[in-house]
Amino acid sequence: MDEIRRFIQTGLSGLQLSAVGVPQPDEMVQDGETYFGYELQENYRGSDMYNCYTMEVGITGRLVRRNNTEENTVEVLDLALEELKEALKNMNIRYSYQDVSMGDNIRKILVTGYCIYNEMTRTIM
Repeated sequence: MDEIRRFIQTGLSGLQLSAVGVPQPDEMVQDGETYFGYELQENYRGSDMYNCYTMEVGITGRLVRRNNTEENTVEVLDLALEELKEALKNMNIRYSYQDVSMGDNIRKILVTGYCIYNEMTRTIM
């Protein structure tokens, strides 16, 4: 899992976000800052006769930004989402997203994705 985590973190490190990695609690979200916090899950899929294991890796994250009346917060968050989607595509991670804002003065987009990881070749399919 550590190798997958490093691969994904490296792929996301070029994003123009305030923080990428550990999810931020709502009370820690600062004005003018956009965060993407995520968690990983690994599911064993199988192996071949050479013990080449394949895993399904899931990523669940939230793109978060505090509402601000001096900007179009939705547009800022949508631009960050476009950048995130490109990074996920470049890593061959299939994704989906859903706006989950609940009117608590914080805008949130839930992003989920998955990929297949081959342990022997160390590649994502």
